[in-house]
Amino acid sequence: MQMTEKISRITAPELSGFTKDLAVIVFGREVLGTHCLSGKASNAHKGKERKPQLCPEKVKKIVEFMETRFQGQAEIMQKVHQALRQKCNDDAKYSVPIWTTLYLSALATTLAVTCPPLAAILFVIFQILFSGESQQLIRSKVQEKTKDHLKSALHHINLYDYL
Repeated sequence: MQMTEKISRITAPELSGFTKDLAVIVFGREVLGTHCLSGKASNAHKGKERKPQLCPEKVKKIVEFMETRFQGQAEIMQKVHQALRQKCNDDAKYSVPIWTTLYLSALATTLAVTCPPLAAILFVIFQILFSGESQQLIRSKVQEKTKDHLKSALHHINLYDYL
């Protein structure tokens, strides 16, 4: 799907919500969860490693787009920056390193063959923990045969509705 088509599907009427949805399209949840707007360490996290900065050119393009989309609103740049900060903070809470996702998807594939009920429970945990690209990656890595095993195992333990 083209980026313009994805943008046309954003339904958030407010500047903040629209900015956050646009940021997911432009950067992706993985980047938003591991980066920040400024690239500087905040006072609240002085002892922690600082996160890399979001691409300034893309941030500038988002601000320009929002200025044309929400003409007449005051302080659009500040509001967009605030929404981007919030989105990065929100997605950082749910960010999972890609190697963890790959490892867990391989584990689920193995368990689906050797112990379907345990694999089914693990799959439900995946549904709860992972979102966006991580969940799509898991689904693409687990073969169709494995999915059938998981579905039958979930049905067996009455968790089929979670798929």
